[in-house]
Amino acid sequence: MIDRFDAMGSDEGDDDDDDMRQKSSRKIRLPSGQSSPKGDGTKDDKRKHSVAAHLQAEQNKQKILKAKQERENRRNALDTQHQHLIDVIAYFTDQKPKDVEEFVIDCQEYIDLMEFFFDKQGTKSLMFYFQDHDPPSNESGRTGLPTPGAKKEKMKRVMITSGTDIPLKGLCMYFLRPNSGVKIGMKNVSDECYFGMVTLRDPDEPGIVLDTLNDILQTIYFKNLKGNTTWVTVPDADMATRIRHRFLTAITHYSEFLTDCKNDISSRLDLKEISNLDDISETAIKTTDDILEASKNPDVVQKIEHAVILWCKNIERVLAISKQMRKETDSMGPLAELAYWRNLMAKMCYIIQQTQEWQLVNYIQVLLQAKSRVLRRWKDVDSRVSDEYHESKDNVRYMYALEKFCQPLYQHDPPGMIEHINSMMYTIRTIHTTSRYYNTCEKVTALMVKISNQMVASCRRYLTNDGAETIWSQDKHSMVEKLLKCIELYETYRGSYEATKAELANNPDGKRFDFSVNNIFGRFERFCERLKKIIKIEEIFNLYNPVHESHIDGLEDISARLITLQKEIQLKSYDPLEFRQPDFDEDFVKLEGFMDSAIEGCPTAMHGLWLLERFKNLRNRCLDIDAKLWYLFQFYHNEIILIQQIYEAEKNDTPTPRGYPPFAGKISWARHLYKRLERPMKWFQEKTDVLKRDGATPTVKLFNSVAKKLIFYEILFHESWMTQCNSVYDALEAPILTLRGNMRQELVLNFDPFFRQIIEETEILRKMELEIPDIAQVVYYKKEKLYATYERIKGLLERFLGMKSKIPQDLALLMRPIMKKVEKAFMPGVTNINWTSFKTEEYFNYIEAHQNELEDVIRKLQEIITIRINQVLYDISHTMLIDIPDDRAMPQEEFLDKIHRYGGLVSQDLEYKSRICEHAVVELIHALLTSCELPMPDDPYNAWLSGAGAVPLPGEDSNAKSGGQDKPLIDPTLIPTQMTKEEMVHIYEECRHVFGFYNQKCIEALQKTARISLDILRTRTEEPQVSKRNPGKVLNRVPLFFADLTLTIPTITLKPTLNEMQQALSRGIQLICECLKRVIIWGQIRRSSFAQDAETPFYKDPTKGGQSHDEPVAQFARLQPADAYLRASMQVDNLNARLKNCFKPVMEHKDVSKLVLMMQTVVQQAKPRVQTIISQYMHYNFLWKDTREDEVEAVVATDPVITEIEAIMRTYKELDEEIDAIPQSHRAGPMDILTKEMKLGFRCEVKEWRLAYCRQLSNKYKVICQQIAKFVEECNKELQIPIKDMNDLYSVMSTLIKIRENMYKNDSMLQPIEECYAFLNSQKYRVPDDESNRADTLRYNFNKMLAKAFQTQDKIVSLQDTNRKKLIEQVAKFQQDLKQYLDRYQTKGPMKDGLSVEVATDRLFTFQDEFDELWERYTMCNSGEKLFGFPRNEYPEIYVVKKQLALLQKLYSLYNEFLRTMNSYHEFRWPEVDTTKVIADMENFQTRCIMLPKALKEWQAFKILNKKVNDLNDWCPLVELMTNKGMKDRHWDKLSKATGFKFDLDNENFTLKVVMENPLLKYKAEVEEICNSAIKEKEIEEKMRQLEMMNEFDDGEGGFMDDA
Repeated sequence: MIDRFDAMGSDEGDDDDDDMRQKSSRKIRLPSGQSSPKGDGTKDDKRKHSVAAHLQAEQNKQKILKAKQERENRRNALDTQHQHLIDVIAYFTDQKPKDVEEFVIDCQEYIDLMEFFFDKQGTKSLMFYFQDHDPPSNESGRTGLPTPGAKKEKMKRVMITSGTDIPLKGLCMYFLRPNSGVKIGMKNVSDECYFGMVTLRDPDEPGIVLDTLNDILQTIYFKNLKGNTTWVTVPDADMATRIRHRFLTAITHYSEFLTDCKNDISSRLDLKEISNLDDISETAIKTTDDILEASKNPDVVQKIEHAVILWCKNIERVLAISKQMRKETDSMGPLAELAYWRNLMAKMCYIIQQTQEWQLVNYIQVLLQAKSRVLRRWKDVDSRVSDEYHESKDNVRYMYALEKFCQPLYQHDPPGMIEHINSMMYTIRTIHTTSRYYNTCEKVTALMVKISNQMVASCRRYLTNDGAETIWSQDKHSMVEKLLKCIELYETYRGSYEATKAELANNPDGKRFDFSVNNIFGRFERFCERLKKIIKIEEIFNLYNPVHESHIDGLEDISARLITLQKEIQLKSYDPLEFRQPDFDEDFVKLEGFMDSAIEGCPTAMHGLWLLERFKNLRNRCLDIDAKLWYLFQFYHNEIILIQQIYEAEKNDTPTPRGYPPFAGKISWARHLYKRLERPMKWFQEKTDVLKRDGATPTVKLFNSVAKKLIFYEILFHESWMTQCNSVYDALEAPILTLRGNMRQELVLNFDPFFRQIIEETEILRKMELEIPDIAQVVYYKKEKLYATYERIKGLLERFLGMKSKIPQDLALLMRPIMKKVEKAFMPGVTNINWTSFKTEEYFNYIEAHQNELEDVIRKLQEIITIRINQVLYDISHTMLIDIPDDRAMPQEEFLDKIHRYGGLVSQDLEYKSRICEHAVVELIHALLTSCELPMPDDPYNAWLSGAGAVPLPGEDSNAKSGGQDKPLIDPTLIPTQMTKEEMVHIYEECRHVFGFYNQKCIEALQKTARISLDILRTRTEEPQVSKRNPGKVLNRVPLFFADLTLTIPTITLKPTLNEMQQALSRGIQLICECLKRVIIWGQIRRSSFAQDAETPFYKDPTKGGQSHDEPVAQFARLQPADAYLRASMQVDNLNARLKNCFKPVMEHKDVSKLVLMMQTVVQQAKPRVQTIISQYMHYNFLWKDTREDEVEAVVATDPVITEIEAIMRTYKELDEEIDAIPQSHRAGPMDILTKEMKLGFRCEVKEWRLAYCRQLSNKYKVICQQIAKFVEECNKELQIPIKDMNDLYSVMSTLIKIRENMYKNDSMLQPIEECYAFLNSQKYRVPDDESNRADTLRYNFNKMLAKAFQTQDKIVSLQDTNRKKLIEQVAKFQQDLKQYLDRYQTKGPMKDGLSVEVATDRLFTFQDEFDELWERYTMCNSGEKLFGFPRNEYPEIYVVKKQLALLQKLYSLYNEFLRTMNSYHEFRWPEVDTTKVIADMENFQTRCIMLPKALKEWQAFKILNKKVNDLNDWCPLVELMTNKGMKDRHWDKLSKATGFKFDLDNENFTLKVVMENPLLKYKAEVEEICNSAIKEKEIEEKMRQLEMMNEFDDGEGGFMDDA
């Protein structure tokens, strides 16, 4: 809305007026004289309505114009002081000043408030709210406001208030004017007005205003008042400090009070938030009639009981929390006890206020009228709340009485507290004596502990000046006084307690102070002990103050140590007033024993004597000097023993000081021990009386013995050194150089090391003032000349050896003539020049001249070798034969294309560099021969040395000759006069060796580049490895090829295959190796295609610019060939094909051939890794199982809850995440195997599993939902039956029982059904509409059925009396009928002996029908007795009859089924008899007879049935034999004769019944014999027929042959 108002200006009002005029002018008017279509009756009404509307529009227009005018008047009334406030508000609300001005002029009241704030004697505060509020009314004069009938939305706006009419819910900016006697204008507005801001974090939070006010008080006012000390204008500084402290303490207490109030508001229990009272009853319960009516409504009573139970639980929780042990800290004072009881009283008071409200009282009255059991619990809780309230109220009253005596503990210093202690103790005594609740030892002890804590806190504040200083940074004298005052406070407090305790002990009628003294005073007592230690430390510092002020030598260290220790104590981070800190005690012990530790810490007795002497000079009587002196003398005795042990241990292997020669070192060692021994003894002898004591004699004797040994040791080694000095004469006459070695002698220095030793010995012994021999003095004075000669000849030899080391080993033989000249220059030093000669300078200059000539030759050779040979060979060895991307894998086609295109360019580059290097080697040999002044050979064998057969390089002068120099490089006087022919031949042979050597190095460079190139290719085929140099680093090599894993069910395959990639790699290696065929071996005449005068080399350094822009070459980053040569060389092919090339020697290198062979199978070697990767993902094969539906159906069949299904779906979601987490690629040898296609296939299979679960769940819960719906429908139908008699009652009761038995089962299934369909909806599974609608309405129908059941149950209860009478009558009638039935059952029942099966069966059916009716009546009566609570009548006879009838049913049903089966057999005609079926039926009947209950097997009917079944089992085999096809008429005749029964088979009425009536079992043996003979005869006839057929076949065959 603010943005809308920003876009509007004051000029928009005129436009709005014009629009309104146009709208009013467009009203439709009827012409005069024209009548309305509806007649004249409505004409006047319309005209009146039109006139009224027009008048209303004109009035609204005038109001708007007036409001706009008033708005502009308010705008014009704003002055500079108004604008100042507006600018401040705009800055802090991040609004434009124009927008804030628009808000200010919305209302005249805002202008009046601002004017009243600016007026003299006006208000001292003005508030601006920036928060959401209703938009201004139309009277504000704003444009663009919503119409009066439209919905008003809140907008962010600025409002001005005095703070009493608008609630704060956002940002509050206030202005204050301390001086209201001055009118505020444009000049003094910035000086007289002070600005502040309050922000509410959450306006709905309870107590947020108090919290915000407290925050401002702490962060702004208290912080500034505490940091500034100038606001208290009192001359007395101590008085100002006390006033300032009291005021800040009052602010702190007020802040704590605000915090307690906020906690009271936020922690109070609101019963209306626990349960909504409006939901309990539809109408308010106000009157007594409403209470009585509500008490009769079970639903209302149940809701009220539920609400009261919730109230009781929450109130009991509050009461339990109040009874819990409080967590109290050492910083809690006595006012914390007041805050606690005040908070508890506020909680209880708020609960009591809520319980006394009319609505809650009426609800309790409803429960009282309903005689609810919840009332007992409510009354108990209510009583406990009242008790808790009275206790807290009483305690608060006493705490307020104690508060004025506890305030000094917070506001005064310890000296000011002392005078209030007796009054405070008297008040505590009064509380303990008179209080009803606060009279226990525990509570009074806790109160006094808090008083002690506050005293300790005040003492700490007093000692540290409220935390501004430490105890060490203050004046020592004043600090000690403060410490004593704190100790005096403790003693006064303790004494007042003891006095009160003694006074109460003498009063037998009063209560006694039986409190825990340790709990009350323990902490304060330990605090005072720490204060006493601090006083002791100050005394120790004062004791050692003379050490710092003394100017005695040597005390600086002691003073520094004391100062360091003092600083350590004062600057340590722990608080010395914290008595639980053990570090202070350690520092205290360290300071207390400082002098003893200082002396005992001295390494020697002499150090201790020096330190003791300095302490003695302090003349402090507190220091026991004599005791420490005797301690040092005993320490000196041990030190003498130590010196003696050192001497005996090291005299044969004396440790020599660094830089000392042997003899001087031994003498110095002996003198050092003697001085260490002598100085303490002189001190004790001259400055003390220790030696006069009786115990000093052993120490003196030991001193004399050790001193004698040390003096004798020094004399002995001095004499030995003087004897050795005579051997230096021969060393001075020796030559300065000598030859070393037998076969090949070398020049070495002949400098005797004894020169240096004599000089050093002489220098040291002279300082010791010992005797020096003459020869030693001569050498000592000539030491500068000896050292100069030594350094000069040493430098020349090192320079010569350095130049020899710079000569390449392959050129050593060619350089031998020049080296011999220099060696001859050194020879005078071997024969004539010695260390005392005077011609040494001329000798050294002669050698330097020859060395300079040699150095020039070596420098020239090094330039050729380094720049023109080695650098080119290095370039060759580092020219890569491949150029493939380093940062990515590539397909095999791209790999072959890059190798093929790059190979042609790199082969030309290598050939060019090889020729450059060959010409440089030839030039090197020419330079060596020229320096030796040897002629060029003219024989054909060495013609290549003259350069005649070599092709000149680009830019080289073809007419230049290698030996064209006019002036020799070396002085001819130093070269031998003539060299023999053999020596020249040897030199030329060596030249050929050098040429071959560098040719081999060129081949080795090619081998290296081939090996490196192939090795780079090999590394691209290796998997990442751990670095050998840095084990923590993994070398991640980029693969060469990439391939894809794809899911082709039922497996995972790789595309392209391994064979295809291996073939591509082998072809690439072949192309790389063929690049070497264009590089020619040295010494052959080449043909070149490039111009002879080309000055641009073939190979360019890419770092020197001049990059080629030729398209075939520019794509390769490693090659930058010259354009001119490239254009020429591209046109030539196989110019030097017949010359020997480097292909064969390079390929025969073992490393290269090994790499080539290795790379032939490197891709195939990755096959196990590929199979491993594929097998790694084959564990996902369960996703594409064929048994997916069966497994899902099995899981759903276990009746899992929806949470389990959701867990399964989460597993599939996790499986999706797991699939997503599958690496994008895997490294397998030279391949980067991508998994994108495979992951896509996995996701599709996971989706199919989800759909399968959803289908199965839908099918399962569809059936359950149908069952429950069917159950509800059937129960509803049964509940609709009107209750007319006991049968109807029993039917309805059965239905209710069925509902009750199935209620929990069905109700428990409703939630899973709803969860299932919600789950299917969340899974976006398509469910049919009818199924979804059935599931949605299932709970509603089920609850409706339960409501109907409850109504029916209530109806049954209402009919209880009538039905009870009916039940008694029916029970009596049932007992009479049951007795009659039992009598008849015993006399005429089916169990009576002698009955036939048919009669028994008929009786069974009759009695079973009667019994079923009786059993139904029994069940109904039994249920009625149970329903009405009657004693249940037991009828054991009816259960016996039921069991007998059930057994008879089994027996006679089997008997009748047997008879029916037999009767069905009677109709079978004899030829159609199926004996197999008859036998199977008989076996079935026999098995069923065996499986009948054991009780039936004694009955006569069972015996008859069993006999018939067994007879038929014996009869069936005979019938099976008689039905055999072998039975002829003769056999039937025999059977007729044997059995006496005629078997008329031709008769149509001859059925199985006829055979069954014949007693065949009586003639079983005869029948079996006749039938068996018939079967055998049939078999014989079959065999005879076969023989006849064979004879006929034989006869027919013979006749045929005769005819032929």
